[in-house]
Amino acid sequence: INDRTGEAGLSRTTTLGTPVEVSVPVPGLQGRVSVNTGSVTMFQGNLSNSFVQSRQFGTNALSAGRPIGRPDEQQTGAPIGIGYTGQYLRADIGSTPLGFRRTNVVGGVEVVVPLHQRVNLRVIGENRAVTGSMLSYAGLRDPLSGQTWGGVTRAGGRGQVEVALTDRVGLYAGGAGYSITGRGVKDNTSYEIGG
Repeated sequence: INDRTGEAGLSRTTTLGTPVEVSVPVPGLQGRVSVNTGSVTMFQGNLSNSFVQSRQFGTNALSAGRPIGRPDEQQTGAPIGIGYTGQYLRADIGSTPLGFRRTNVVGGVEVVVPLHQRVNLRVIGENRAVTGSMLSYAGLRDPLSGQTWGGVTRAGGRGQVEVALTDRVGLYAGGAGYSITGRGVKDNTSYEIGG
């Protein structure tokens, strides 16, 4: 369960998920293959009848006296995916929940390269769903124009160097860069640096 406060019908979101995963070892590869699915339901509540709030959704601001369009109050879908996890490699590919208004292919690859006995380089390339709202994760349809938009993903990569000082204490430093895109929404980028 994930709950985000905000205005009903616009920014409020409650997400209920029931993940199901089957994982089996792969002989000779010292890793495991997994298949996952489940169910995800998102609720965002009813859009208010107030003039100010209702005009914030879709083309309602242009409705000129017509009845206002109301966004989906609830969407349910089933994600699917397959993955591999080994000592130095992790990879997965799948989709955002089938049944949502917008569906995207998501996945990633993570490789750990030992540089020294206690020093590793970790490199990650991925395309992941942005799950913070119904618009970004599931997509929404404007009932007045018929346009569907949203389904936002975050694609990019991360690299970091990790140093194990002892069995329990370590240091790391790295950075990441991502492109954030979706249908009918403004593109964005994010950069991170940390240690």
